Amino acid sequence: MDSRYLPVITRQYSTRVAVDSISRIVGVGRKVYAYADDGMYEYCGKVKDAWQYLNEDVFYSCLERCIINFAKVKVIRGNTIQFQDNTTMALNRDAIARTRRAYNRFIMESCRGPVRMEEGAEQAL
Repeated sequence: MDSRYLPVITRQYSTRVAVDSISRIVGVGRKVYAYADDGMYEYCGKVKDAWQYLNEDVFYSCLERCIINFAKVKVIRGNTIQFQDNTTMALNRDAIARTRRAYNRFIMESCRGPVRMEEGAEQAL
């Protein structure tokens, strides 16, 4: 798997954050906060601009200004999402219902084993 990165460019520093290490991206005002395994990165911009760097199979927009990485979710219980680093995030009722449905689809697809082809179908190829 090729490594993908989210560029973080500010006046003080410039770096790139491995997309696989990001648990969530949150926008507050003009600031965007990317929470990764090695810390939090803050830069000016729009959350929606981060989508071009993210894997859409794993990341999900639970709110207009919030993107979460389903691979980093430990559990969704009540109206709270708990991440693997034991941080939590609360969502409103509608957002948590949509997010839970999408997460259920994600875990069902990720837990499914490799698809076996029937012998007849294999010969047809």
